[in-house]
Amino acid sequence: PVASSSAPFEDVPIDAPYGPAVDWLAEAEITLGCSATGFCPSGTVTRAEMAVFLWRLMGSPVGSPSAGFHDVGAGSFAKEAIDWLLDSGTTVGCTEVAFCPEDSTTRAEMFTFLRRLDDAA
Repeated sequence: PVASSSAPFEDVPIDAPYGPAVDWLAEAEITLGCSATGFCPSGTVTRAEMAVFLWRLMGSPVGSPSAGFHDVGAGSFAKEAIDWLLDSGTTVGCTEVAFCPEDSTTRAEMFTFLRRLDDAA
């Protein structure tokens, strides 16, 4: 996919090699950045944020049953995404009863999420 305009992130240099990808993710509303004007390109991504990215990538499906993870409250910004990830087979959690939403996503977890997402599609 190609972005048709520049994303409004002040911390993404116009010549950044990752710039077109960030623009596309912002246009598709897969990412909203880390602030109103920032993308935080050197920042880390939590498991909750990764769940939301994947969920938005798939069109923000609704209606998944509750995952029941004890560490994902009803008011969590990522609850619907995490519920969907479990329902779609994209995640099994970090344990049987926890998702560990505030943990950083490792490269291994990211690639596992992507592979399972592809398998579920």
